[in-house]
Amino acid sequence: MDTEKLVESLETLMDKKYIKVKEPMSRHTTFRVGGNARIMISPSGIDEMISAVELLEDKQVKYVVIGNGSNLIVSDKGYDGVIIKTVNLNSIKVNNNIIEADCGAFLSRVSKIALENCLSGAEALSGIPGTIGGAVSMNAGAYNVEIKDILQYAFVLKESGNISIMYKDDLMLSYRRSIIQNSNNIVLSAALMLKPDSCEAIHSRMAEIQSKRVSTQPLNYPNAGSIFKRISGQPVGALIENAGLKNVTVGGAKVSEKHANFIVNTGNATASDIIGLIELVKETVKAKTGIDLETEIKII
Repeated sequence: MDTEKLVESLETLMDKKYIKVKEPMSRHTTFRVGGNARIMISPSGIDEMISAVELLEDKQVKYVVIGNGSNLIVSDKGYDGVIIKTVNLNSIKVNNNIIEADCGAFLSRVSKIALENCLSGAEALSGIPGTIGGAVSMNAGAYNVEIKDILQYAFVLKESGNISIMYKDDLMLSYRRSIIQNSNNIVLSAALMLKPDSCEAIHSRMAEIQSKRVSTQPLNYPNAGSIFKRISGQPVGALIENAGLKNVTVGGAKVSEKHANFIVNTGNATASDIIGLIELVKETVKAKTGIDLETEIKII
């Protein structure tokens, strides 16, 4: 289906201001790299997104759903399909000690609302620059806390087109994995079960976590968080550093001097630079230690 006709079809579902053609994905990833998406849409509500997915499925147009692009590299060639960005699907509701959040709600905002309601459990998520949908899909976590520790259930748009409620066990959450990955299932919203605590204690823990992030992570450069998964529960930053890879560069991409499991865009990196550096790190660590590193990051 040609782009013009596809846009016309999408305009029957949503305001045209939410439809962008040849949109540079460097504007929508925290790495600030990536070529153009053929079309990018930002539905204004869950029903609108479901309708858009149904339309794309019916017309056999490939698509990818993204949140904040914080765990993502888009190829320099771009994406010849539709990117569905969930930025406008950000409703958050508090019901006693349960917070219900739509897939596009930022984790930082969810943790802030938890603090305002004196609810504990989401503190470690406060510094993750992602969304609820992405967090459930990859069981995101930080400082020994994962989304599965507080997740009660999620509403999921299944490949069949039906919406199902999926509980923690249904989602098969493990370290940076869920049943959502490698499928066309889409997280629509999630409910987090938190615990009452004093606002002061919660704020103190959030401040401590933020202080750790500032002191250990290269927040002054575009990045996508940890590139490689832990091995047997152990961080891999030291492994990369011991392989002599700190400050190693490929083009504008560099292994951070602050944290070796971070790759940063020093200002003019391309997606190819970052992917090339990831491969160099994997090959070097393999050659020196025999260990295969596995990436956390998704590449489109």
